Amino acid sequence: MRIGMVLQATIPPHDIRVEKEAGTLLSQGHEVHLLLEGTTGQPDEEMWEGMHLLRGVRMSAAREKFHRYTFNFTFRDSLWRRAMTDFVRSRKIDVLHVHDLPLVGEAVRVGRAEGIPVIADLHENFPGGLQVWYTSGLKKKTLYNFGRWSRYEKEILEEVDAVIAVVEESKKRLEGIGIPGEKISVVSNTAHRKGEESPVDLDILEKYRDRFVISYVGKFSTHRGLDVIISAMPELRESVPDILLLLVGDRNKPYMDYLVRLVDRLGCGDVVEMTGHMLHAPDGFGGAMSSGGTESILLGVMTARERAKAERGISQPEMVAPYSAHPAFAKAAKVLGIELHQVPLDDSCRARVDEAEKLINANTVLVVGSAPNYPFGTVDPIAELSQLAHERGISFHTDSCLGGFLLPFYEKLGEPVKIEWTAEHETVVVAVTDLEELF
Repeated sequence: MRIGMVLQATIPPHDIRVEKEAGTLLSQGHEVHLLLEGTTGQPDEEMWEGMHLLRGVRMSAAREKFHRYTFNFTFRDSLWRRAMTDFVRSRKIDVLHVHDLPLVGEAVRVGRAEGIPVIADLHENFPGGLQVWYTSGLKKKTLYNFGRWSRYEKEILEEVDAVIAVVEESKKRLEGIGIPGEKISVVSNTAHRKGEESPVDLDILEKYRDRFVISYVGKFSTHRGLDVIISAMPELRESVPDILLLLVGDRNKPYMDYLVRLVDRLGCGDVVEMTGHMLHAPDGFGGAMSSGGTESILLGVMTARERAKAERGISQPEMVAPYSAHPAFAKAAKVLGIELHQVPLDDSCRARVDEAEKLINANTVLVVGSAPNYPFGTVDPIAELSQLAHERGISFHTDSCLGGFLLPFYEKLGEPVKIEWTAEHETVVVAVTDLEELF
């Protein structure tokens, strides 16, 4: 049987739910074709995890904005309807399997016209989710009105041939609005465990060996209920003394900041440990969350200046940084009264260690390296530069804004590159990562 899935998103990145369901169908001998959006540089057709991808919908920014407003008022999208019709006909699709609520209506219209069954795969309570994903009161009264979306959900789910929900609670909610229970199947929204493909960090296992760990890995957003479990930690700690809540995620800085404040207020941990693992931080590692990359760099430079003043009595501080270092270092030098010396680059656009050594003197309070650097994306020789600083009792600053959230995974993937840039090296005193670069 040829299963035609429809996803209003792009792949890559991975979509665990789609790939899990497709994998199960493929293992049973079915063909899986996936109609989805495409972006610049992606081919129209491609094989991905055994699926036949067709990137049949491409929208400019203006078209996407127009779609968002017209669809949310009408629940109709002619572009997707035409794409689904062509998809079903060209691929000879036997069953149309549409992911998430918005496009179910168009899928039903196409399915009825082509004489094939339609399955609605509901990833979440979409009408309810709209109320927490958006903060604008006006939008929640108009575009994302709960009543309108709830009516659409009920009316269109009555038309589909089958419904897939993620948990039993979702099935009960749908039964509560009149959808027959025998029409609903539950497929949990969890990833397959592939132990043979997933590297295990033994240091992390050892660190938490004696703790009762509750962990969360995923996006930080209000509907995940992370604030609820955080609020329960003081009470849970009374009955489980060695309990630990470990949250790993990002993508929503305002909510993350709220969780950090909540954790601090309740006295049940801090957010720094999330990034500390990826930086190979040693015991005793500490850190702070700032408002962005420039402030992070400024705080690191100021820390180095104050350390040198307290430990070595430096009153006329100087700093050594590559020409390729982020402009915020020059800004910090100006603001904090530090003389900046810039290190020339070699042919591979990395800082020259020999030239850096010539620029270091008795007044140097900080040496800088980038992983990667701002203009070229190359990683400076961090181990060698930091050793120069360490031998002289000088602070070393690794600026790893985006690299801090990418380089750890190069290591875990076994990439054949030598990366010595993190806080596991005793010569690295300051390591800065910046979530802002991910958005």
